[in-house]
Amino acid sequence: TSITCSDGVRLAMKCWRNFDDGVPSRRKILCLHGWLDNAASFDRLAPLLLRSLSRGSDDDDDDDHNGDADDATEIIALDFPGHGLSGHKSPDGPPQLLAEYAYYVVEFFDAVGWGSPFEESTTSTAGTSTAARD
Repeated sequence: TSITCSDGVRLAMKCWRNFDDGVPSRRKILCLHGWLDNAASFDRLAPLLLRSLSRGSDDDDDDDHNGDADDATEIIALDFPGHGLSGHKSPDGPPQLLAEYAYYVVEFFDAVGWGSPFEESTTSTAGTSTAARD
């Protein structure tokens, strides 16, 4: 799966979910990789996280639990430009800056219809504060 950003760069992503089509996801988790890495870094973590979140909200121990709207979780790992299966920026353009990744995260939220990354005030405040610290 991929999206094309307004600057023409194609961003690849990997998706995991624990619900059937037609069920809206209640939890949305975006995984962002580090430098010289890619979305495949989450291949082992994402399924374990889905399983853990499903069991955490379910009172019985039924492992065939799929499609319940109460724990419908979608995890997407994004490949930044030049990483994994994403496209590269123009070689004759300016050098890529780490700060540009924020632009691509906002483009992602717009493209997949997740709303604003800053809707949850506590989460966004903690994330912004953490990012500003570095």
